[in-house]
Amino acid sequence: MSLTASIDPTENAFTRNPVYLSVETTSMVTYNIMHCLNFEYRRSLFTGNGNGSFKVNIAEVLETVFEDIPVLSGSSDILINLSSGWYNKATIMIIMQNEEAETETLVLAAWRGGIGKRAFKKLHEEGNNIFSLKFLNESCNFFFTTRSNDWRITMRETELYPLCFIYPEHELKITELLTGQSLAVPGRVENFCALNLEAVRLKFFTDYGVLGNLFDVYSGETFACRIGIEQSPTVREHYRLRFLNSYGVYEVFSLEGEASVTPGMDEDEDAVFR
Repeated sequence: MSLTASIDPTENAFTRNPVYLSVETTSMVTYNIMHCLNFEYRRSLFTGNGNGSFKVNIAEVLETVFEDIPVLSGSSDILINLSSGWYNKATIMIIMQNEEAETETLVLAAWRGGIGKRAFKKLHEEGNNIFSLKFLNESCNFFFTTRSNDWRITMRETELYPLCFIYPEHELKITELLTGQSLAVPGRVENFCALNLEAVRLKFFTDYGVLGNLFDVYSGETFACRIGIEQSPTVREHYRLRFLNSYGVYEVFSLEGEASVTPGMDEDEDAVFR
């Protein structure tokens, strides 16, 4: 066979890190990068060609597929499904054919976001990736949060915001540590979704009369992580800042204090606020 191709990383890849398509062919090959919906509808994102042995970084092409991320606050659902839109994940198919009518097809799950260059290089050299190490690993903190990389996630009450994750292989279970009571959160394996902590606290308060602050998260019987919610200090003014983290999802950060606005003027621009 005179046409071979591979993609690196395989299976799952962040679009703000390199995504390399490598091709070896003995004749001119045309490759079509397509966005797929249930493998039925396909939309072409980019078409290119090459000859011999070549490698191209297609990350910027994949980045164009995503829609604006919706704000998740205000939902009463414990588990919020995010798989119905192209907010964070998209199925990509790359179809190739050379002049000898040989074909090759590759499929990849592209994810909005990325990790640091140093971390990406280190994992790549080890033959590993952030998805198998963290997001698809049910025995660790698999949430798309930058608050913590270990088994403890801490946030203030004013910073509560749904935690995004890929639904694990076994049923999600939340255990409130004061009462020892557990809440089963059924979902579809590999769906991208978010755990609504405000709804979780309300459920435990309604059923057991406890406003929980410590929760252990399990996938089946496998412990994943602990979520701790701290009381926010009582202040006259505070601000909740919603930001898009490096993993491509929103989080909320709380600041106490008084804000001030200073007008400034650039030489070649109109007045701006800093």
